[in-house]
Order: sequence, then C-alpha cells, then structure tokens
Amino acid sequence: MSKPWFRKKKSSADKTFDEISTIDNLPNYGFQCFRAYFPEDSADVDRLLKHLQYVLKFIGNHKSLFSIEDIVINKFFTIDINILLEDEQLLIDWPNFSEVVIDNCDYCMKCLGLAMNQFILDRHEEIHADNYVQVPIIQARIINVEPHVQLKDLKVNYYSKLVTVKGTVIKAGQVKLVCQYLAFQCASCEGTQMITQSDGGYTLPTKCLTRGCHSQKNFIPLHISPYNRIITWQSIKIQELMGNEQCDSARIPRSLDCELTEDLVKCCIPGDDVTVTGIVKVRDANSNNGCNKQHTIFTLYLEAISICNDKKQSRRDVSSEGMTFNVSDCHLIQEIHSHPNLFKFLVHCICPSICGHEIVKAGLLLSLFGGTKSETFRGESHVLIVGDPGLGKSQMLQACANVAPRGIYVCGNTSTSSGLTVSVTREGNEFAMEAGALMLADQGCCCIDEFDKMPSQHACLLEAMEQQSISVAKAGIVCNLPTRASILAAANPAGGHYNKAKTIAENLKISSPMLSRFDLIFILLDQPNEQMDLLLSKHVLGLHKAARIKTNVEENTFEESDMEQDSLRPEQRLN
Repeated sequence: MSKPWFRKKKSSADKTFDEISTIDNLPNYGFQCFRAYFPEDSADVDRLLKHLQYVLKFIGNHKSLFSIEDIVINKFFTIDINILLEDEQLLIDWPNFSEVVIDNCDYCMKCLGLAMNQFILDRHEEIHADNYVQVPIIQARIINVEPHVQLKDLKVNYYSKLVTVKGTVIKAGQVKLVCQYLAFQCASCEGTQMITQSDGGYTLPTKCLTRGCHSQKNFIPLHISPYNRIITWQSIKIQELMGNEQCDSARIPRSLDCELTEDLVKCCIPGDDVTVTGIVKVRDANSNNGCNKQHTIFTLYLEAISICNDKKQSRRDVSSEGMTFNVSDCHLIQEIHSHPNLFKFLVHCICPSICGHEIVKAGLLLSLFGGTKSETFRGESHVLIVGDPGLGKSQMLQACANVAPRGIYVCGNTSTSSGLTVSVTREGNEFAMEAGALMLADQGCCCIDEFDKMPSQHACLLEAMEQQSISVAKAGIVCNLPTRASILAAANPAGGHYNKAKTIAENLKISSPMLSRFDLIFILLDQPNEQMDLLLSKHVLGLHKAARIKTNVEENTFEESDMEQDSLRPEQRLN
C-alpha cells in the first residue's frame, strides 16, 4: 500500500493527539489527496463524494486519452469540454453537469484534478504494490469552450462563469510566488489548520477547530510547513484583435487582465495572439493605491484555466486567425484560383479605388505574401513609397493593412519609439513590458504612413527591419523579442514635390542606413499628361456615379484587354 499523502503530527508532551486538531485528523473519504484540493470541510460531503465517483468513472472509461507519465511530469492534463458533455454515462449520473461546469467551474476543476490524482495512485498500486510513489497536485485544463465571447460583450453578467476570449498580449508582468494554502497554528492549543488564501489576499482563521478550544485570535502562520502550497503566478493583459469585428474604430481598444498560474506561466509574450479560457472574477479597482479604505468600484479580470497560443501553431494556421470562411467563400477562392492570369488579377484587386500604379501594387502584394526565411536571408521584405502628395499612397497602405490578417496601420507624426517597438512600464515596485506596433504585427505587416515626419524614430527601426527582432535592456530587463513583420512605409518629399536633381535620401532627409533597409523603393511623380488625366477623371467620376456605371468601371478595370490598354505603367517611369 502506498504511504499517505500527509503524515500525522506527533502529539505534545502534555496533550494527547486526539485533543489537538490538525489537518491529519480531518477525514480523506477514501481519497489520499482530498485535503490538498478541499482543505476545509464541505457542507455537503455526500454530494461531493458522489461527484468525485462520477468523474473517476469517466476517467477510467476514457483512460486512453491520457498519458500518465506526461501528467505526472507536467502536473496537468487537458480535457476537451466536448468529450465531457458528450459522455452519456457522466450526464446520466450528473444530470446538471453542463450547467455546473459553466457556472461553478472551479468546483469541477478540483473534482477532475482530485479524481485524476486518485486514478494514478490506484493504478500504481495495481502495478507496484510495494513501492511508494508521490503524485503531485494535478491541475485540469479544459479546452475548446465555445462560443468565444468578445471583450466588448464581457460584462458583469459573466461573473464567476467559464468563458473563452481571444486577444493580443500587450503586457506581461513578472513571475511571482503566491501562497494558495497557508497553515496556521493556534497559540493556545497548538492545533493546526490550513486556510485558503483566495485571490492573492491574506486570510486568517476565524476560530480554532480543536475540541474544547474556543480561541478566535492569536493564530501563528507556519511559513515552513508541509501543508503550505505555493504556486507561481503571472499577470498579463490582452487587447482585442485589431482588424476584425471585435475592435471599434471610433474608440480605444478594450483590454482585459488575465492571471496565469503554474504551467500557464511564461506561455506567451507581448505580441502573441492567444485564446484564453478562464473564470471571470472581480477585484477592487483601488487595491494598489496603498489605502486600506473599502471601495465599491471593481474591475473584471480573468483567472485563466487554459491558454492556446496561436503563434506557436504553424504559419498556415496563423494566417487565418480572426477569419471565418463559409461555403460561398470557399467557392469564391476556388474561382479566383482558377483564373488564367492570377497574379495580374490579384494586383488589380488591391485598392481598386486607386487607378493605375500596377508596379507599386505588385510590390505591395509580394511583400504581403512574404518569402522563405533561411539562416542568411530574412523572409520579410520592406517597401518604401515616395511620391508627390495626392497619389493615393495612404489609401494603398490602408488597403494592405485591411487585407493582412495581422496588419497594423500607424501614422509617423503621432508615433513614438516605444510605441513602435516596446515600452517598459512600472507598477509599484515592479516593471512590465508592453508591446508596440511592430510586436503586434509580428508575422504580418506594419504600415507606417508619413514616414518622413518621424526622423527621431528611424534609429529604433534599424534592428527590427534587419534582424527581425528587438533587443530590450531597460530597468534591469534584458531580452530579445521577435518582430517578424514587413514594413510598408509611405513618405512625401521634403520640398512638397520630388526633385529629380537630388537623391532619394536628400529628398526625404533620412540616413543612408535607414534607406538601405528597404528592399523595394517606388517613386511616384505627379506629371502633367493629358492621357493619364483623362483616365483618372473617368475613374473618379465612375466611382461616384450609379451602380450600373460602377459595374462597367469594374469590368473595364479587371478585363485583361482593358488592363493592358489603360495601364499607367509607362507613366510611372522616371525619365
């Protein structure tokens, strides 16, 4: 037989063991680690034991889904919620399980973890009856909880419920140690009891559990005790995904704090897109102001149960994040794929409101697709568009940001170095990193307009554009963060119009190292030409006329014969 999880405490010289209330005196009800999951006596123990037997039977029926060796090493196991809800025997034994797992998920997680712990112990006793095994505290991680709740819809009606949200990590705090269970000893009778320290607070016992002792104060915390449970803890902040229906263009993007524990710590960095499943809780909004006064203002946060990092998946999966496709979309993709001249068709599909500029659109299209990364070459290409005002440079950049799944559009005259790369913020006595535009656009594209208006920020882009990473050495934080993004920039000449007698660096007044980072540089000139002005006039008038005329304009734009005839490619060359 295996040894007990908790060893009994020896009695003192003047008192017998039965007179002292310790954690070992509390019954385990046939589960050796019962007090590790439920340290306090439950009001309805019979109902709890029935639920544990139901879950233990479920694990035995689906033992092929779990790897015992990996569970013991990693101290957690994942379970698909669809498997739980589709098990007929579990639903018969526990009829309201589908409601309890949403409304009281913490209780279900403890039942699953304790049942898995007991299942491993029982299986080890069957195989090695004489050997002692110490099974760690095992956590249950539920995945694939649907539907996904948008951050803008996360209100107080979701309090204490199980939800799944998607977002981009914009801030990651440092890893801390938090005491989840703390043992206290009574100063009068030396009785020991374990108290749950919920939500990171310090909770004292209300009374002594020893028979005959009615002490309600003078409890000594046992900082060195085998009954204490200390876990690793980290706080992150996620922001709603950019470029989809979650984010409203007329307001600041919404954010949500998430708390990670144990194996979930350090599973993501700023800039990652994550899918977080957890329990919605609240905390005092003024808890960090150093005041002990009670407040009635609370903020929502998410206690994470499982996290799926989308960036750790394959690039094929990452490219479709935030998008849903139906049957009509699949048919349209197949129709586009069967087009005889696919590349030319895709070039004219980028920003169709801008007439001409096929070479520029082709360069932007190739930059959006990217290349193959090797040890000596980077896979992302950078594009710079220089030209006179009014030629549609900003519209083409916005079109690329809207097309790319991870596209960020920023303006140079309102951006800072920390806003583009990464910033280190201080909260109390600790520092945390917040992601900038390049980190949020990792494995995507970052469109920077008014590139000539930000000469002081060019130095911070040199490493990001060449090495595809950002080195941080601030406030004692030294790390290297990935910025595998294609930079698409647009700039206006310094004198208002491009001067052919000067070089590109002289027209933009930027340094040669910065200019050398761009792989493609396009120069757009606004030259007087009767034929080109006629085409532009027809195109602009066609966009503002009735739907029938718009249809004709689109047909003339995308027909192969008209594309060759109305192309502005000869007019874009420098003479």
